[in-house]
Parts: sequence; C-alpha cells; structure tokens
Amino acid sequence: MSDNTIITATGDSIANTAVEEFQAALRGPLLRPGNDGYEAARKLWNGMFDRRPALIARCTGTADVIRSVNFAREHGLHVAVRGGGHSFPGHSLCEGGLLIDLSAMKGIRVDPAARRAQAQPILIFRRADKQAARLRQGDRFFPDSRPSPNG
Repeated sequence: MSDNTIITATGDSIANTAVEEFQAALRGPLLRPGNDGYEAARKLWNGMFDRRPALIARCTGTADVIRSVNFAREHGLHVAVRGGGHSFPGHSLCEGGLLIDLSAMKGIRVDPAARRAQAQPILIFRRADKQAARLRQGDRFFPDSRPSPNG
C-alpha cells in the first residue's frame, strides 16, 4: 500500500481510480494529504484537534455535497462536515475519513418577482440581509436587521 491508500472504517482500501472518478465529478477541489492547500483546509479554529482526513471535498454547491455523501456511503468512510470551522469539540474534522467542507458555500440567490431567496449554508447575515432586502422595497427580509458585532 502506498501513502495515498485510503482505508475505510471497516479496514478495506479504496481504489485510486474510484477517488479519481470522485474528484472528476466534483466542481470544487478534492484535497489529499500532500496536496497544496490540504494543511490549511484541515485546520480548525480550536487548535486542540489535529486530525487528518484522508480526503477533503471543498464543495461549491449542493451537487458536490450530494456526491460527497454518496461517495462516503458507498466506500464506508467516516464523514465530518465543516461549515465555519468553529466546532469547539472538534466534530467538524475526522481522522482518516472524508471532510465535507462547506466553507465556500456563501451564496444567495434572490428572485424579487417570486419573492424568494435561496441561501447556501455558510452565508453571513450581513450579506443575506443586503441581498434579501431586494424582495421588498424599503423592508428587510429578516425581522432584526441590525448589524451583528460578529459580521
């Protein structure tokens, strides 16, 4: 076995071709140990946790999340999901499994004619409020639109 071999929760290995097919199906990057950006992508806000996932899927949309969950299920990988990376007990990082990283999913789509908004999971309040205000002239989408001290 090479250093790039991925071992599942049951001790089986995943063929490199399966990982390459998974990577080709993603819109966002798939990082492995040794890739540029891997070390920065696996870091958490709480430095007490120093786990090394076998794969990090940097999802850019819903399709990437679905593909990641399906890949992990099909191959018996442990999964961690990271949004903002502020999980105090370290739940947003796993050892040897698949980290599904949602941190790039900060978008919002507003349809003023239909009076609807679709928000991605890591959207910050200030941007959501600013965009969703387009739904009603002069009104705010959220009941309390005061700026948060956290941004």
